[in-house]
Amino acid sequence: MTKLRTELVVDNKTIAASGAYTSVPVLVSRAESGVFSIHYRLQGAGTAKFEYLIGSGLTGLTNRKVPALDPPTIFVDPVSATDIASGITVASGTALNRVKSRTYTSGSVDPVVGEKITGATGGNSQTSIYEGRNAVQTGSFAGGNATGTFYWTDETAAFEFENLNGSASGDNFASIGGASSDFEARDIVGFSPESAGLMKIRVTETGTSQGLVVSVMLTYQ
Repeated sequence: MTKLRTELVVDNKTIAASGAYTSVPVLVSRAESGVFSIHYRLQGAGTAKFEYLIGSGLTGLTNRKVPALDPPTIFVDPVSATDIASGITVASGTALNRVKSRTYTSGSVDPVVGEKITGATGGNSQTSIYEGRNAVQTGSFAGGNATGTFYWTDETAAFEFENLNGSASGDNFASIGGASSDFEARDIVGFSPESAGLMKIRVTETGTSQGLVVSVMLTYQ
């Protein structure tokens, strides 16, 4: 039986505009096409490129003071390989997987993680799943006057200026206005490396003006 392994290679790293972050090396075996994949989570206003580096088999200079130490492996960006993914922003990936944010007023109940939220005006054509992050800015739920920002996924259609009904929070537990904004992109991207061995994942901000916050899970055989 083939055993898939996962490694969190990039853990909530902040990457400045035009900057890059390279993970520590992971020893991977030769996998069949499509078995390698990354699962990324991306926040911020920048643009990301994901690529892999492979240990070339070459090494750097030997440590003359301590010859017993192994010289460092040289990692290269495979010339004939394509990037894992590029041009990625918070608006990328499957729409239902993206986390969206929406400001609210008149909040009387703090929603339950995973509950279904429906627009009172749009009905079942406008639904989402509450993400579990809630930034209260003023007021309180107990007082029925909380304001702030809700975060949700699986938005099936654009919500209107309307009241919200929750599968756990009940009808009219808050009111929303404005439009939903993309907050976090999530997706899984498969790739086929040229060779096995030591692998690093590199994330580069290519938009040149805005930064990113990124996490990457590597899955391999």
